[in-house]
Amino acid sequence: MLEQELVNHLIKTFHLAVTYLRIYPPTSQLVVTTLDSFSKSVQGLAEKNNTLTFSELSGKLLVDGKESDTREIQLIGAIILKLFTQRKIQSITFRSGITTEEMTDFFTALMRKRRDELPEFPHIALDQTVYVAMVKGEEAVVKISEMVQNSGGDIAGLITSLRESYDLIDQFPDPAMRNQMQDHLAQELAKQDPSALRDIFDRELPKKIEESGLKRRLLGALSQEKIQSIFGEISTWYDEIRRNESSDFAAVEQLEKLKNFMQAILSAPAAKEVPRQFFEEMLRKGLLSQIPEWLAAAPRQPETVFDIERLIEKPAAELVAKEILDSLPQLVEKLCQVEYNELLGKFIDKLLENLSNPAATVRLPAVNGIASIYDVLSAHGKENFLRYMELPLLEAARKETSTEVNFYLMELLRLRARQNVLYGEYDLAQRIIDVFYQLMAPLVTPDEGIRSNTSKSFAKLIPEIIGVLVADLKTDNEKKRFGSMQILSKLGKEAIEALVRVIKESDELRNRKLAALAIKNMGEDAKKRFSEELNLGLTADEIRRVIDVLGDIAPGNVTDQLATLIRYPDAAIKKEIMRYLSRYPSGQSKVLLIEQLKDKDEKVAGEAIRLLGEVKCREAVPALVKLLSAMRVPLSLQEEICVALGVIGDSAAVPALIAKLNRKMSWFSRRDTSIERVRMRAAWSLRKFTGKEVEHALEKAASDKATPISLTAKESLSTLRGRS
Repeated sequence: MLEQELVNHLIKTFHLAVTYLRIYPPTSQLVVTTLDSFSKSVQGLAEKNNTLTFSELSGKLLVDGKESDTREIQLIGAIILKLFTQRKIQSITFRSGITTEEMTDFFTALMRKRRDELPEFPHIALDQTVYVAMVKGEEAVVKISEMVQNSGGDIAGLITSLRESYDLIDQFPDPAMRNQMQDHLAQELAKQDPSALRDIFDRELPKKIEESGLKRRLLGALSQEKIQSIFGEISTWYDEIRRNESSDFAAVEQLEKLKNFMQAILSAPAAKEVPRQFFEEMLRKGLLSQIPEWLAAAPRQPETVFDIERLIEKPAAELVAKEILDSLPQLVEKLCQVEYNELLGKFIDKLLENLSNPAATVRLPAVNGIASIYDVLSAHGKENFLRYMELPLLEAARKETSTEVNFYLMELLRLRARQNVLYGEYDLAQRIIDVFYQLMAPLVTPDEGIRSNTSKSFAKLIPEIIGVLVADLKTDNEKKRFGSMQILSKLGKEAIEALVRVIKESDELRNRKLAALAIKNMGEDAKKRFSEELNLGLTADEIRRVIDVLGDIAPGNVTDQLATLIRYPDAAIKKEIMRYLSRYPSGQSKVLLIEQLKDKDEKVAGEAIRLLGEVKCREAVPALVKLLSAMRVPLSLQEEICVALGVIGDSAAVPALIAKLNRKMSWFSRRDTSIERVRMRAAWSLRKFTGKEVEHALEKAASDKATPISLTAKESLSTLRGRS
């Protein structure tokens, strides 16, 4: 059997190891020293007994089946069990042969991974069940536990289980054994809900049970945490009585019963460990006539390192006494100035424990205290401590039911999200923003007050980070660029302006496409807002950048806006817009392309002709034929028109093509080969059609003196007749 001193040492060093690993990297000297001390103790015991097991039983931490007999170590054990619960672990067994390196790897993985992500360790086993033979009386103890746990929690079921338990206890002649069993029964009752405990103290129990001193034993079994939970429920019951009772007489009667229950709980030994603010609230509500005598003197503000160390040894809830909270910023300032990081880490860890306290009267001052030291830690560059606080704050925010506490949690998380974005830690920022979205959703958070608080904090966060997100979206750093895009795409309408700005301003196509993808993922409202940017207020470069990604966003019908932009006097821009229109052909876009045939810039008109041919726009044939037949149309455009008409394949173009093919060069243009190229294009296009007039025209051209024309005409005739 282990000595108590060794049990206490193992529990303390286990706790220190996990605490330091939350704050410092595994290579930190604090971590190395603590794990080395823990490993040596474990190795010695494992070599001697083959194994050493840390396990949970009835809410207590046991080391090889033995619990610490010291209240301070029991509280530390409860903190370790919280980690066990988070990782879904019931026991950890260290085997003979374990090394310090394996121990370090295990603790590091334990703090950073979920249970299902933990790797296998050769000398460490999780949840290894140990079967032991039951000794005399243990069967009865198990039976008593089962009867209380299965009583249903109502007073009738509890009294039945109490009678059956006492009948079982009476079967044992040994008074010491009966006392142990009655103590165990009281411990099981102490786990019941406060309402069940109130029922027990509000009534006379069966004579045998009442005379056995069960209520006294029950008061002795109540822990500080349980009493705090009871006080929280008493406060709630008080508010309900005031709100619901229709007559003053009924209210007075109910309040008197509540005061009696309160007085009974005050006689519990652990009540002396409950923080002062609980009693101050009861005094304010009239449930107490005065502060208990053991709290009559207000606590002294800590001033020295020794005072802080003593404070850390006390229950976490004592840190939220007003006198302590008022001095928190000054205390943390002093610890930062002397770089006493070890003590500072312990102090912060102890303060964070209060976030999981069942009583809002503890959680509210605790989160206030954390908020009061945030700027101090930030000013001294204690980013590792601030980052360490994030996970407890997130876990608390998900579970918080108090609107007041939620307000401070959201503000702290807003500051952390902003800081993470500034440092480019987008995974951490995303984790916080996801919680914001969850708490703003009615499906997840029915409490309107909490949703409102969260929305307000989130609204404050957006303008604080939007500039950094835009800058990082433009950077060459792939990680920052991807992270900023992920967050921008989740910010909804608040991010649209910034994303539009990226598209308009960034020379990097990838950045513009990322911004466009984010806008597309935001839905129709975002697309509509983007389409509003398609106006002549844009510069030439901005128009070009916007058109580049217009297809990635697919904002619906923007032909009207493009009809305005295409008036911009820049051939390159007009060509970009026309290319976009050709990729998404519609009635309106075809009309807009046809209108560009009238453009005086030959490059613009030529691009319009080519694109109309590519999309085989039959609606353009009359306009193309008219342009082909017009006077003073550049020969290069006539070439393009002939090709386009052939690609479109509308028979209405045949007369115009034949006319071009039959056109003879004048005496003045005999040296100009451009006309021959137009005739050659016409000969090529005519192979797309059928009919006697087409064959006749091609036969005639086949004997043309110009070789390119005759050869092309012969090829077209061959193609045409091959289809017959």
